[in-house]
Amino acid sequence: MKRALITGATGLVGCGLARQLLTDGVELIALVRGNNNIDARKRLTDALSDQFILDGYEIPEDLDNRLSVYAADITNIDSVLSVTEHISDPIDTIWHSAACVNFVDALQCEKVNIEGSKNILKLAGKLKPQRYNHFSTAFIAGGYDGKILEDEMPPRETLNAYEDTKYQSELNLRSQSEIPYTILRPSIIVGNRTDGKIRSFKNFYLIVKYFAKMAKKNRTIPRFSNLDTMKINLVPLDYVVDTSLKIGKLPSTGKTYNIVNSSPPNIGMVVKSFETATGVKVMEAANDDPASAEEAALIEARFKEFMPYFFGSPDYELSSMKELFGDLEKSTLPHECLVEIVNFFIKNC
Repeated sequence: MKRALITGATGLVGCGLARQLLTDGVELIALVRGNNNIDARKRLTDALSDQFILDGYEIPEDLDNRLSVYAADITNIDSVLSVTEHISDPIDTIWHSAACVNFVDALQCEKVNIEGSKNILKLAGKLKPQRYNHFSTAFIAGGYDGKILEDEMPPRETLNAYEDTKYQSELNLRSQSEIPYTILRPSIIVGNRTDGKIRSFKNFYLIVKYFAKMAKKNRTIPRFSNLDTMKINLVPLDYVVDTSLKIGKLPSTGKTYNIVNSSPPNIGMVVKSFETATGVKVMEAANDDPASAEEAALIEARFKEFMPYFFGSPDYELSSMKELFGDLEKSTLPHECLVEIVNFFIKNC
């Protein structure tokens, strides 16, 4: 992989990929939202600077020569295709990681996740890369109770606008045969397995933030009855980046990879890791007190959009992942790793 184009390079996965590609000597072209190319470049270089520091790598001396940044709105086909004016040499790989992760704004999700993905596919049709790597989501059909297979679409049992538009963007990609593609489906991304580091705190960190708020107030919250049975599929960022890069170099195409935690923790393990990291008890013993039940209901209402993800994990086929990476131990988050993730949040939130 010598020349690559990337979208979503200011995001968690995209920035991690961009940092690694640049470290590996790849010539990188990035499409970034911005008022102009200068503004877009500053947005990306600021994010990359943080990512290099976070990952413990030096910024390459020839970065300016190997990184081209163009302001582009992926929802605007003219904006996307205008990039071809600046590209003369062949592109080996396209990494499409830009997405709208919003559970309720259907219009914005449609614009970015469906129309935006169509536009990047049209760009790929012009550039004709050897590989098109498309980031989808492990929760492609969050309401489906069956196993999420690798190379077959599950029934369209989506729970929100984000899932539904990511589902449709996968269908659109699969329906074409011109572009050789690979679909990457990460689950809920948290900090690195090794040290808990991450550039921003979203999604899962909302519940960690809530625990921290209660701990600061010296308050405990009611114990949920399904605490130790309902899994939450957290996957470390470094695992997502590393496996995606390795998959993206494979000669085979048309495959889908569920990049998930092969042995996801339950909420009880997450609570225990928080209490270990802080030394503060945040969850009381289970009881039948009506007041506790009422408070538990309020908590569930507070995190209504995220409850299906916080308190349940689909079953995933992992045949291709195991064939490539063995026992998938690096996808897991034992207690000490969860403690590091919480510690990093507490120190940097």
